[in-house]
Amino acid sequence: MLFGPVKILGLVSSLPGISQIANISHMLCLKKLVLSNNVICKIDGLDHLDSLEELDLSFNSIKRLEGLDHVPNLRILNLHRNLITVIENLHNALRLEVLVLSTNGVKTFDNIRNLRASVRLRALSLNANPICDEPDYRYFVLALLPELLILDYVRIQASERTSPGVARFYGRVQAIAHMVDGLRRRASAVEANEKLQEVYKEAFANGLDGDVFWNALYEHDTDGQSLMDVPGAKDIRQTYMELMSKTCHDFFIKALRAYTMRQNEYKAVKDSPHCK
Repeated sequence: MLFGPVKILGLVSSLPGISQIANISHMLCLKKLVLSNNVICKIDGLDHLDSLEELDLSFNSIKRLEGLDHVPNLRILNLHRNLITVIENLHNALRLEVLVLSTNGVKTFDNIRNLRASVRLRALSLNANPICDEPDYRYFVLALLPELLILDYVRIQASERTSPGVARFYGRVQAIAHMVDGLRRRASAVEANEKLQEVYKEAFANGLDGDVFWNALYEHDTDGQSLMDVPGAKDIRQTYMELMSKTCHDFFIKALRAYTMRQNEYKAVKDSPHCK
């Protein structure tokens, strides 16, 4: 193989430009896709791109926010200068952190209420949309998205979050929250699980709890699967699986205990007067 898997792909075209997203679903390792300055009208063709983290579709003719169901790891989405009027269909983009929708056609507060479910969103750009002309635009967004850090390229100050202008929208935001609470809980659960997996990884215990390690042994072992037809093999396999699961679980517990001990030792050293 002359080249490795494609991780970054940029197709920024001059006239006539690309009109649709196609022929990239086989690029399973693709992390960044840039298709700006084209004539794309619809977001689709992103199936199987589980590794995609950054998507740039700025300067196109996209009218609807859709087609993102199969990019679960998307963190950055740039749709600057398109024709989008409603923010919707982001329920599977659970890891979205940056959303650029400047210079589109978003007009009302109701057009952005679905963003409430995006619990990881930290930076949002809606400048040069009609909604920005609303007198209380910034107050509403801050009430809607309490986790947001940057709005329209301006860092949010702590004093803004507690201002009377933001407080005026709490009632309206609560009504919206009831409609998207399920999505927020789902996104929060995914985030909590990822943080837990990071701890397991740092503890060298990832994959040792549950049946992950056991399943990995047989995932590509067709010969092992065929042996299950031999009389008595299933009972032997079950016994072996129980012993393996117990051994893995014991290692898992010991690894977490050792990790906790290391963390406590590190904290003790860090808090020591000699380190200050």
